Amino acid sequence: MHRKSSELKCDKMFWHDREYGEAIHLADKDELKGSVTFCAVIKLKEGEEIGYHQHVGEQELFHFLEGRGEINDNGQIVQVSPGDVIITPVDGRHAFKNTGVGDLVFTALIVRSEK
Repeated sequence: MHRKSSELKCDKMFWHDREYGEAIHLADKDELKGSVTFCAVIKLKEGEEIGYHQHVGEQELFHFLEGRGEINDNGQIVQVSPGDVIITPVDGRHAFKNTGVGDLVFTALIVRSEK
């Protein structure tokens, strides 16, 4: 299957009723047979953040493409830049903060645990 960028679904993202960025869906979970529930490119606006939260029964992989940020990965604060990868374990917690100039852009993949 091939999709042009103009064919990808784009959603505004909100945290406590405040828009903080957008998700460009690379595929819908119905198209991804198996345990992948989310696959998107996230654009977090300059100065914005996604609060500390947990995905119960899921693990996540993030690959950073543009910008600079600070990630709280299960209580450990790390600085990220293009090329970096974060893997959050099953039932892990995390938060994101764009600390750079311009958007913090990363690919997010959420995988349901096969317990």
